[in-house]
Amino acid sequence: MSEKQCSNIGISANAFTQGGGSERYARDIASGLKKRGIDFTVYARRIDHSLPELGGEKFELINTSLVPRIWRQKLYDFKLGRRISQNKEQHIFAINHTIHADISACVGTHIGYLNATNKRAGLYDKQVIAYERTAYQKSKLMVAHSELMRSELETFYGIPSQKIRLLYPPCDTSRFIVANAERRLQLRHQLGFPDDKVVFLFVSTGHARKGYGVLARVFSQTKLPILLAVAGRPIPRPSTNIVELGYRTDIEAAYQAADYTILASQYEPFGLVCVESILCGTPVVMSKNIGSAEIIGGSSNLFFEPNDETSLRQAIESACHLYFNESNRIALFTDALKYDPSIEFHVDRLVNYFDCLQ
Repeated sequence: MSEKQCSNIGISANAFTQGGGSERYARDIASGLKKRGIDFTVYARRIDHSLPELGGEKFELINTSLVPRIWRQKLYDFKLGRRISQNKEQHIFAINHTIHADISACVGTHIGYLNATNKRAGLYDKQVIAYERTAYQKSKLMVAHSELMRSELETFYGIPSQKIRLLYPPCDTSRFIVANAERRLQLRHQLGFPDDKVVFLFVSTGHARKGYGVLARVFSQTKLPILLAVAGRPIPRPSTNIVELGYRTDIEAAYQAADYTILASQYEPFGLVCVESILCGTPVVMSKNIGSAEIIGGSSNLFFEPNDETSLRQAIESACHLYFNESNRIALFTDALKYDPSIEFHVDRLVNYFDCLQ
């Protein structure tokens, strides 16, 4: 593909800031385009100008904070449309919902979230769903981050299968790497992990959706030598066998030090923490309903039935058995991941999709 065909891309996102999920994804796309030498402009409601990705490219703040929440999406699209017209971007890639996207990434759906959490749709929820449906239908191509997302797009939003491309989200394979035994021991001591307990890392900024409640019950009531280390938002109250790590900018160190990463989400369109953990050599214990479960294999990774406390307890017991009786570490991530998680691969595929729209 020639540079002329795909030389300028607009990235639409809610936030270009530190953080996981869609914030991290926006930064990964920007760094991948920058490495390829493709010009881009980021449009976002929040921008952290201290980030290393902000080096020469254009970053335009679209402020919608001064109007009520119910009007913010329409105001964002109005302002975005004017900026696009002025900047003459060739293609728009949307990580949030906008009617101006050529390609939209599906990193979660509101209907899927409500169904998974057994919540009824209120007035605002219905507005969000209506806007999602309009944005998805107007987009020329949809990028689904998992088979779960592909299914929700088809079932809940009526998007035809030929308009959907399955493309798993990327991860920084230069940051999330395996640490040697000496480094792991050093990190464990720095984080205060005891030598006589199996440490399960829980990374979360939304504890209710990520399943902290059921994890807290299991860890506080067990007699197994286990510890739950919570990275992210503070826990609601102190509990036995649970410690807080706080918000961390060096989350890779926590992955490298832990013995397992655990996730019990009610709704998880993908669950990149599981991929990050595996890249660091740390196996995962995860609910089967999590999107990334479909691309994770290997004997060290364990799965349990969603919303099933008995199945969760059994998975934790199995994890302890593996830990004490044989090596549970992952030496090569290619043994456990069924896709290429590199940013380069992901961005190459995206650029090819843009090329197909010519």
